[in-house]
Amino acid sequence: IRDLTARYEAIGGGSPLPAITVRQASALQEVLITKGYPVSVYIGMRYGTPSIAHAVTEMAQDKISRVVMCSLSPYRSPYTSEGYYEEARRISYQKGVLSVVEINPWYAHPSLWGAWAEHLRRVNNGVEMSLVNTPVLFTAHSLPLAIAASCRYVDQLRATIEGILTLMGPFTWHLAFQSRGREGAQWLTPTPEAVLEQLHDQGHRKTVIIPIGFVTDHLETLYDLDIILGP
Repeated sequence: IRDLTARYEAIGGGSPLPAITVRQASALQEVLITKGYPVSVYIGMRYGTPSIAHAVTEMAQDKISRVVMCSLSPYRSPYTSEGYYEEARRISYQKGVLSVVEINPWYAHPSLWGAWAEHLRRVNNGVEMSLVNTPVLFTAHSLPLAIAASCRYVDQLRATIEGILTLMGPFTWHLAFQSRGREGAQWLTPTPEAVLEQLHDQGHRKTVIIPIGFVTDHLETLYDLDIILGP
């Protein structure tokens, strides 16, 4: 706990994730209303506040009986969207208040590819480098090998990367797995550190790092990437 506290202190004393998620929910609700769907958007977090249980209770109080649930992870695995959906189903069943409709993993949605492609274009145009000779390192949260073998998590990540390539054209890329847990199980590799060392040995002095496994900044990006891998 002390080590985790120090990490949060290093990124400013807390995670920006809750505030960013609120803005995402508000923007989604505005878009839905403009498209003729006057629905409310609620936020539920598995390991933070407001919790999924709080969101279910709030929806029950608002007399809502059916909810469309969208995980903010585009990829499905027991550690990502699947875990959130299971939690929502369990709590809804216990309370007997909601019918839950799950949005399928959206790793292959063209708008996701387009958003990442736009980030890459900005990097390519905004700094003195070119994707022609600068490798791109995509990173995502690691999983225990046993868990990864039971789902299509890695395949989904690669599908997103391939989608970006269809929009950007070919460039050199690598996929690494960050923020592994501390338990003794074997986890997905390579790590970002290992890939960066390999690229350095090959003569590369610049690399574009894209945290493709995440859709917003939080501890895993601001600390595990910006501080541990930072200059």
